[in-house]
Amino acid sequence: MLKEINEEPELVKKLLNLYTENNKVKDIFDIKKYKNIDIVACGSASFAGQLGKYYIEKFANIRVNVYFASEYRYQTNFFDKDTLVILISQSGET
Repeated sequence: MLKEINEEPELVKKLLNLYTENNKVKDIFDIKKYKNIDIVACGSASFAGQLGKYYIEKFANIRVNVYFASEYRYQTNFFDKDTLVILISQSGET
């Protein structure tokens, strides 16, 4: 995990350069078109998902569910065209 922590400043800089223009975030897609968001993660990445849930619900007013990846595949209510699924992995292995 120390490796990931040390890589964060450079990664954030790259992401900001990729997704900002004139000091504003580029409009990549219209998040408001979704009625639901499912965040799928494992381990410590699920804590990032919980934080994302808080901010998305607060600022975008969209219902968000956070699932453990090991359990998501067994959900009976699968996503549809109105659901955005966000996958989070700290290591890229899960």
